[in-house]
Amino acid sequence: MTALQFADDNATLFTADGAPTTSGMVHQWKLSDGARLAEWRAHGDTIYGLALSRDGKQLATAGADGVAKVWSLATGKVTAQLEGHNGAVFGVAFNSDGQRLTTASSDRDLLVWDLSTRQKATEIRVHKGGVTALRWTPDDKALVTACEDGMARVFTDIKSHDGAQRSGTAREGKLSGASGRLHAVDVSADAKLVVTGGQ
Repeated sequence: MTALQFADDNATLFTADGAPTTSGMVHQWKLSDGARLAEWRAHGDTIYGLALSRDGKQLATAGADGVAKVWSLATGKVTAQLEGHNGAVFGVAFNSDGQRLTTASSDRDLLVWDLSTRQKATEIRVHKGGVTALRWTPDDKALVTACEDGMARVFTDIKSHDGAQRSGTAREGKLSGASGRLHAVDVSADAKLVVTGGQ
């Protein structure tokens, strides 16, 4: 079991499992009785991250195959396949309106995608190790990340661009004090507290 995501209705759970270099499966469960509602092969490799849009209509998956995908839960079909990383995608996160998806990768890059065009809107390339996890704050004003270098980062004033790589795409704040690789990060509902889990 490689990833978990509760739905906001507290009635449904999504899980991911699979075999490296072979398949990554997504399962949808009904929590009241444990019944499996759906399952599908989402990637050809391990799935490291799951994210559900706030309206509950889209599920994003992050794969060791270097690809992030967005799925329509109504149809079970892929609505976006995002290929821009040179390594495994460890994490995915929707913004509040579900129009943007951010991906975190072992290649040290953090990419923000415009789902209407399926193009990169922002590239953040300041991490000193693989980016292992990420979360938007509920108000979309900041993005927090966990990194293999043991640092949590908070990005604000995130700017979109035309696809060309450039500096100054976001303001970076560093949260030190951890020891070793960070694997997980979360943010409180009031956006005042960042929690990380480490090696």
